[in-house]
Parts: sequence; structure tokens; C-alpha cells
Amino acid sequence: MPDMAFAPGPRGAEQAFETAMPPLYQNRPLVRPNAGESDVLALAESLVSSLSSTYSRDDLETLKTVVEGHPDRSAAGAGQVVASLAGLLEVLMESQRVDKAALTVHVRAWRLMVSAQPDPQERDRLLDGLRLVRELYEVKLG
Repeated sequence: MPDMAFAPGPRGAEQAFETAMPPLYQNRPLVRPNAGESDVLALAESLVSSLSSTYSRDDLETLKTVVEGHPDRSAAGAGQVVASLAGLLEVLMESQRVDKAALTVHVRAWRLMVSAQPDPQERDRLLDGLRLVRELYEVKLG
């Protein structure tokens, strides 16, 4: 088995994936087109946890590519959280900032939506909170 000790960060995760699956997945998107939600979520969690506190457009673009690999971004619950996360990533890239805490909140909300299946009232409260987090950055841009 190849040595899996790679540098932290999104590229480290990508290198581990490429090493585990050599020529088949080289020069292809990080997320397989038919990847299930759990695959996409697990990779997003890994990428967010490895983010640096300094702005890196490449790191955010890698995360955005993974998030865009969600099978159904229009679905109630998890899909709405993913759409919110994609919006936050756009705002952060536009403002050339990174906020690991805001991204972590979104990914944890995504995990909650997948694992706990909150009722509609709980889901709405959670989505309102995520909207407020996103709006903090949208206001700073305006």
C-alpha cells in the first residue's frame, strides 16, 4: 500500500485519492459524477477541517467543486444547506476571505440534515441561522 502521508490541505486529500486510485482517476474531477451524498459530504468535511486560516482561492475552489458535486442541491434540507454553503463560498472568494468557522457550521448543518432528518420547523430555524452567517459577509461586501 502506498504511503498516505501527505501535506495537510485540500491538495493533500486529492493526492491521497489519486494515490489510492492511480491512473483511473487522474486528471478527473475530485468527486465522481455519480458520487452519493455521503461521499460528497465526507470529502467536504475533510477539506473544511484542513483549511488554513489564510485565504487560498485554490482551497476554496476545490471545496466549491466538491460542494457542486452534491447529487441534488434543490432538495429540501441537505440540498438547501449545500446551496447555502455554495453561496457562502462565492461570497468568501469574491471578498478574498476565509472563515473556517462559518464553513464548518455549514458542513455540520449538512451532516445534521443527513443524519438526523430534522422536522420542517427545526430545518427552517437551521436554515435561517445559516442565512444570517452568509449575510454577515454579503453586508461587508456591499
